Amino acid sequence: MFDGRMTIHDPSNHSTNFDSGRFEMRHRFAAEGDWPVDLGLSSEINMRRLDDSHYQYGIEPRLILSKDFSKMNITLNVAEELPVNRGTPSVELASGALYDMTQLFQFGSELKYDVHNRSGAVIPQIWFAFPHEITLKVGFSAGFDRNHENFMRLAIEVEF
Repeated sequence: MFDGRMTIHDPSNHSTNFDSGRFEMRHRFAAEGDWPVDLGLSSEINMRRLDDSHYQYGIEPRLILSKDFSKMNITLNVAEELPVNRGTPSVELASGALYDMTQLFQFGSELKYDVHNRSGAVIPQIWFAFPHEITLKVGFSAGFDRNHENFMRLAIEVEF
């Protein structure tokens, strides 16, 4: 799997800035369900704008463990954020649950926590599956601990 994203930020409606971006590659070691727990690895290259307007570049290797229980999927991620040009390494933990209500509608939530920065987020989400492998994902991220950022998330996923 390949994934990419870019974020544009306009905090005061006066100046629009490139805020962050990433490119991610994932690999699963066997077909889904072949092993008792699905195992995958991910590598991400990312860039984000800091409060001082400088950019931080990083590499993020990630271990992914996933298990289906009938219509529910549970996923755990352990990642190490390795800054290239500034900042300190940090362990990031994430978990997610997804429930498949129907072929067209799913709901779930993610929980993320950055150990070094002591910041986290809870992200409840809903998914709408359309024909031709198109999925619309809508969620709201609510930050906690040192993360005071709340935002809506909208993603369109197309498989090919």
